[in-house]
Amino acid sequence: MYRWIQGTLVLCCSLAFFELPSLAQLPPPPVNNSPLTTPIDPQVITVRSGEILRINISKLASFLPLPSETAVFLDDLDITSQIQIEGQELVYQSSLLALPIGDRTLTIYRTTTPDRWEPVATFAVKIAPDSASIANIPQTPPIPESFPVSPSPLTFNSKFNVNIKSQIAESRSPDAGVSTRPTLLDASGTGELSAEYQIGTGKLQAKVSLVGTTFQPEALRFNELQGGASLVDLSAYSIDFTDNNNKFAIGHTCFGNNPLLVSNVCTRGISGTVKLNNFADLNVGHLSTSAIVGFDNILGIGEGNNNLTGATLGLQVANNNAGGVRLETTVMNGSRLPIASFNVGEVVDAEKSEGIGFRVTAANDDGRWRADAGFARSTFTSVGANDPQLNDGANIVLQPVTKNAWYAETSYDLFKDVKLDDNRNFSLSANLKLERTDPQFGTLGTGVNPDRLQRQYGINASIAGASIQLQHANFEDNIDNIPSLLKTKNSSNNISLSLPLQTVVQNSNPALLPLR
Repeated sequence: MYRWIQGTLVLCCSLAFFELPSLAQLPPPPVNNSPLTTPIDPQVITVRSGEILRINISKLASFLPLPSETAVFLDDLDITSQIQIEGQELVYQSSLLALPIGDRTLTIYRTTTPDRWEPVATFAVKIAPDSASIANIPQTPPIPESFPVSPSPLTFNSKFNVNIKSQIAESRSPDAGVSTRPTLLDASGTGELSAEYQIGTGKLQAKVSLVGTTFQPEALRFNELQGGASLVDLSAYSIDFTDNNNKFAIGHTCFGNNPLLVSNVCTRGISGTVKLNNFADLNVGHLSTSAIVGFDNILGIGEGNNNLTGATLGLQVANNNAGGVRLETTVMNGSRLPIASFNVGEVVDAEKSEGIGFRVTAANDDGRWRADAGFARSTFTSVGANDPQLNDGANIVLQPVTKNAWYAETSYDLFKDVKLDDNRNFSLSANLKLERTDPQFGTLGTGVNPDRLQRQYGINASIAGASIQLQHANFEDNIDNIPSLLKTKNSSNNISLSLPLQTVVQNSNPALLPLR
């Protein structure tokens, strides 16, 4: 059977070799010192792929070599074995292989010796498709007009990290006691899933972060729930919808822009920002006053006495490229239960506070002068005084306290980006800050040191990438000078120098690059 197949393949290859044009030879390079002139027919010979190719050689009789010394190539294809001479014509016809379609060049060579080939004549040949093959080509249905395809409005992203911790053996001294886990194999990991959906001009974004472990004492809420802690728990999530300057958020969100009343409180809750008109906007928030994780209290506002509610009305009084003048008014009301935040070991009192605050920021057109000032008035109540475990049965009367706090700071660029040369600039600025908080001032929205008066001033300079800061600060407490309280005054001077050598000397030596 094998020999029969082998013989059949040899026979087929032999027939193809004698019938098809030979591909064994490549057209030899023309000899530059050929004594013959190579006539070129300026006319283009046109023939269909399935027709006989006829070349009139009547004008080349004096140039043509003997048939035994003649070689004919169609581009790189040797068709000598398929050429016949009929009168004054060279005739080519193949019953198996049609002529290749396209613009071709037919070249006649004189082969006096195997290593000497001399071109005699060349002809331009244009081979068109056969009419029969054109008729048999199936008609391609018309392609409908295409329209630009918009990207999918919904996208997903995910990220997972897995850590493996193992211990195969342990050795202890007798006084070290007995290990509860001499061998262990634990796995822990984090996962983050996020999605984004385009809704008209708005964008809806959602993100969920999970934490998991195989060892329960390392669970996210083990300190709180002990044996009831879940091995996989929710650490944070957020759902935000943004449309131009309007935003609404659920989950882990932040609220507050007044440094003395409520500043960047970030816990679970809801918040929203609405652009009222070209110069006014409103930001509201209702958040938990304790850090929350897990699937319980998913909105963060389930405990009625453990929330903070606030609103900020912003007015853009003047506009410029540096920010102009903006005035913000903030009101807040909050209460906190004696519940420690997540994984924080602390003794917490029940507290309440409410207040109002103002803030103004300003900058001139070129941004060289900047100013920021704020005022807050807060009523703070510590409910922990009525805790029987703290007052030891005594009748302690603790009244709500209303106190004020204010601050003001400004800075000015004496020199701003003054060019020393093509690569080095020089800048120099001065700053001043004053701050005062009344005794017993308190708020749930931010951490402020009460009973404190602080002054701070300094200069900052930068030259060719190097920077230096000189700061002087002094503060004092017991600002009401109560005789029974200790009064402390502190003063400090700080000098900070940053000197990246590569930038200063403008050297590209890798040895001067910072380590990373």
